[in-house]
Amino acid sequence: MPGLDGFGVIKKLLDRKVPLPKIVFATAFDQYAVKAFEVNAVDYILKPFDKKRVAQSIEKARAKIEAGAGRKKNSKRWCGCWNRRSRRRRRF
Repeated sequence: MPGLDGFGVIKKLLDRKVPLPKIVFATAFDQYAVKAFEVNAVDYILKPFDKKRVAQSIEKARAKIEAGAGRKKNSKRWCGCWNRRSRRRRRF
């Protein structure tokens, strides 16, 4: 993300008093893991990663959302994962 990293986005959201979404950090650098969990990241994925690892992380985030909302069956969320080949969002 040119000019802003994930932590910068979180800071802007907090400054604007926007409720934070469930966050999964995906990066090639492991040194930010502790900082990610300090801002309540659901998971931390190191690049390169495979579809199975991404699916596990999404499932973890989904479980947290459902636990917080107290509704399992009606909670369908779109994944903001970018599919480079098809240029569209994928639903998991």
